[in-house]
Amino acid sequence: MESYVVAVILVLSALIFLPMLLFTVRQQTAVAIERFGRFVRVAGPGLNIKIPLIERIARVLDLRIQQMVVQIETKTKDNVFVKVHIAVQYFVLDSRLKDAFFDILSALKDERFLGSSGNPLDISTG
Repeated sequence: MESYVVAVILVLSALIFLPMLLFTVRQQTAVAIERFGRFVRVAGPGLNIKIPLIERIARVLDLRIQQMVVQIETKTKDNVFVKVHIAVQYFVLDSRLKDAFFDILSALKDERFLGSSGNPLDISTG
């Protein structure tokens, strides 16, 4: 009888922790895994394993080509203000994933980096 109780407890704990143990990462994305708040690794596409309650998914990064459209207002030599739309296309290299997760994304959230409109490339001179 005791072996059934132990077996039931093991099965229930496995059913509880299995979804927390396995996670999937979609194609063209990468996931930063942190253990107790410290970066441990980058998980690539497919089925991955993390330690429940110890490791967590910190950030998800899209690896496809991204486009950011920015409107810039600048003053010309003849004192005329002109609004120009600029489209910047970028993507993250596989070898620089850690830098993209922590350096670039942190800089984009930094208020000193943002312009008056909250856009990272807003360099209006008005």
